[in-house]
Amino acid sequence: MAGLSVPRPRATLDGVAKLRIYIDSSVFGGLLDTTLPQRLAATQAFLERVGEFDACVSAAVVEELSAHGDAGKRECLLSACRSLARIPSEGTEIDALVAEYLRWGALPASAQADARHVAAASVARLDTIVSWNFKHLVRLRTRRLVQAVNAAVGLAGVDIVSPEEL
Repeated sequence: MAGLSVPRPRATLDGVAKLRIYIDSSVFGGLLDTTLPQRLAATQAFLERVGEFDACVSAAVVEELSAHGDAGKRECLLSACRSLARIPSEGTEIDALVAEYLRWGALPASAQADARHVAAASVARLDTIVSWNFKHLVRLRTRRLVQAVNAAVGLAGVDIVSPEEL
């Protein structure tokens, strides 16, 4: 189609592009979930496969994990994300996008930290956010509103899925 601009696919050594994913803190928290054994197993299985993806976290994820009160559990959480790339979670573009998500009602004001995760991943132009947060993030309404806000501000959409979906 004339005038259609399609981004070039990302190249890899084997010719298949890796999905660029953002892993939020709830996924690492799944490593400590003793109330739902299936979530613990799904989290472990996902993190064992994380090398299949171009995976990253933000400084906000590291801050959230660092706030865990139990030193042993905190180290477990931090070691699980230590080798992953970091993207910024602060800055004027991210702050403005957080405000837009809240203004549009994509996320409630009480979920500003979640909006920051979505904004960081969107500004970094990642493909997917991986989360166990079904209350605010892994929801059809949230996905649709995030897509609408991103389109309105000229950013690509970002999928929001649970670890089981990858």
